[in-house]
Amino acid sequence: MTCRNGCPPALALAALILLASTACASSSSEAGLDIPTVNLLTLLPGSTVQLAGTVTIAENGCFHLSTKSGRYFVIWPEGFEQDGDQVSIPSGPVFSAGDAAIGSARVLDVSAAVAAGDGPEGYIGAVIDFCAGEGEPVAAFSEIAAG
Repeated sequence: MTCRNGCPPALALAALILLASTACASSSSEAGLDIPTVNLLTLLPGSTVQLAGTVTIAENGCFHLSTKSGRYFVIWPEGFEQDGDQVSIPSGPVFSAGDAAIGSARVLDVSAAVAAGDGPEGYIGAVIDFCAGEGEPVAAFSEIAAG
């Protein structure tokens, strides 16, 4: 794994292990840490937009939304949890690869998302560095539903 922001190799390895264990766990409680959710971000810049597309799961286990305008790395609404290759909220929708989704999100570039999180060496920074493709925007959803 290479880091876009020049993170130390130990941090890159720790992020890889963390995300691999999250992606491979049979339930979110076994993973220890969960998928990134908006409650891990503060002071989100910009306005909310509606995004609609198809949920995809990359080979590394990260969730994205593919839309007509491009692919976004997904930061899920508060309360969502990962269970293997699905993301859901209790008493709500379940999202898997290929499912249609629509919701309200703030679209951020990587640096703004990392700044809204806990910095480049924190959890959000490590997850984004591992998951978001080069130049891929981040969609921080305040709400999302089956589309």
